Amino acid sequence: MSRVVGLLQRRCYDRARVVEELGGAAERVAYARRWLAGPGRDWAWIVVGVPENGPPDVPADAVESAIDRLRTEGTWPPEDARALVTALFGIEGGGPGPRHLLETFPADQLATALRAYLTDGTRPLRTLVLNALEEDG
Repeated sequence: MSRVVGLLQRRCYDRARVVEELGGAAERVAYARRWLAGPGRDWAWIVVGVPENGPPDVPADAVESAIDRLRTEGTWPPEDARALVTALFGIEGGGPGPRHLLETFPADQLATALRAYLTDGTRPLRTLVLNALEEDG
């Protein structure tokens, strides 16, 4: 079960993708997602990573750097990785790293979400991921 929970966390609670990666096990994946949305909520990075005083701000230059880095391959310095995850999801610490995010979402979708954050402070992928965690079925 811990493997299923870990995959759900890395794949931003996308059950269909996790079932595909596991080659089946839809019932186990659904059970693990329900657990993360309910009794295991304290383990869900999208929920527990938000500081008590609200989502942290990310400087515009750090977000621009993350957008530029999405176009290149290679390793992400820790500060750029943190800026990416914080700008996208409003969390401090935790969450999938850049490699897993790029395996889960297309780079252009990540860049679009980062631009939305720069433009109006919204975090559309946070909403998408929370919906995936909470969805029934």
